[in-house]
Amino acid sequence: MSTGMIASLIIVFFILARFLPKKSPFYVLIVGGWSFSLYAIQLVGRNLQTILREHWNVALGYVTVVGFVTFAVCYRYGHLVDEKSMNILSWTL
Repeated sequence: MSTGMIASLIIVFFILARFLPKKSPFYVLIVGGWSFSLYAIQLVGRNLQTILREHWNVALGYVTVVGFVTFAVCYRYGHLVDEKSMNILSWTL
């Protein structure tokens, strides 16, 4: 994990802290959720070759289903026309 990513997470945490009440149990949830997410990403990253070799059919099915659902949503609601929505999409990519 790079320094920029950690700095971004810290900035997001401090921005959220301004909107949350003091001594909120939500802080524990945020820190615990980040820790678990980082652990899961690291675990999958280390074992990606084994996962794809042994469970290629599940991975292919996942990509197919997610691609189909994404296509269906885009087909149903159309492309983005709002400038703010396009900016949010480009930031997430």
